[in-house]
Amino acid sequence: MPTTNTTPQDAVADYCNSEIDLNGPCSCVQATGWKETMLANQYCGICDGTGKVTVDALVSKVDKLSEDIDELSSTAGDICTPAKKFLQLAWWHAENAYRKLTGHCSLQGSADLAGHHDRYYACCSLYDRLRNQAERLERSL
Repeated sequence: MPTTNTTPQDAVADYCNSEIDLNGPCSCVQATGWKETMLANQYCGICDGTGKVTVDALVSKVDKLSEDIDELSSTAGDICTPAKKFLQLAWWHAENAYRKLTGHCSLQGSADLAGHHDRYYACCSLYDRLRNQAERLERSL
């Protein structure tokens, strides 16, 4: 995978909700000051109740999103071919966000695959195959 010079802050700006301020207070926080972590939403999908948005939290959320989309795509393949294609493109964008945040593919970062950085993963093959379609779709939005 080609390396990029984007910082996590650039990736957040490009791929995440505009309310997300990396290393700043999460939008779920209801107050400011020293009590803000106690007043953060413990069920927040971004900060998990910590009150602060970090790269690690975003990476885990984007990874989970990618897994959920992949599962939906698999189910859609049995029911509706166009839905599967759109879900695969959604997966590409989630994977692309993950790569921008971490500098590597989602499988390469897995603990069980650590040390195998020279391997070419199945996700990389799908990512490469979908790249042109996903980029065309993004330009049309």
